[in-house]
Amino acid sequence: MTEEDFYRICEAEGIEIVWSDKKFSFYLCDPEFDIYCITLPKRRKGLRLLRDMFHELGHHFMHIGNDPAAAFSGLTDDRDELEADAIALVAMIPKHMLKEMAFLDGSRFGDHLYNERIRLFFLYGI
Repeated sequence: MTEEDFYRICEAEGIEIVWSDKKFSFYLCDPEFDIYCITLPKRRKGLRLLRDMFHELGHHFMHIGNDPAAAFSGLTDDRDELEADAIALVAMIPKHMLKEMAFLDGSRFGDHLYNERIRLFFLYGI
């Protein structure tokens, strides 16, 4: 997927993109007030930016960040971050190559990632 795909998904999901002078990105949501936001570093470019974009979008799709304070207090655990990293990786791999990836074979998590990637293809055509 590309940056254009990221923006299209965010628009469809009602996620606001905020650019920051900070060096880190984060996802923040408050469903009570219908606020969904991804903050990205202005200086980041290329594949690193793309990885951050889909990492934070991974948090959105996993429904992580429902506690607005979590973004500022480090309440997410390592598994949340590893799963968001994995989603970003899978988002950046062309769909037709996913089944050829050895890390997906026989792994329940790999099957879940593949199914999520197929769901994104079905929902957004990407």
